[in-house]
Amino acid sequence: RRPLYMAWTWWRYMLSGLVALLAHRMRRLPFFEWEWRAFGGKQYWWHGEGIWCWSHKDCDKILRDNQTRASAFACMQACTPDLFA
Repeated sequence: RRPLYMAWTWWRYMLSGLVALLAHRMRRLPFFEWEWRAFGGKQYWWHGEGIWCWSHKDCDKILRDNQTRASAFACMQACTPDLFA
């Protein structure tokens, strides 16, 4: 949950993300790659609410390591039914 005083940053992020998605003709892959290039096109970059990596080797290493679990999907907060909470 986000505190109310942070709402303006979230809505600004959402609006700018929508504008960028529209600029890429509503296609998510070019938008995703654009964000990767905007962060230098290196091994790691920020997307959504988390850090992403490009190589399968790094992804495999992350998946085999200890992870903090949360109600999220692709570095974005996700709703979960009370059954799974």
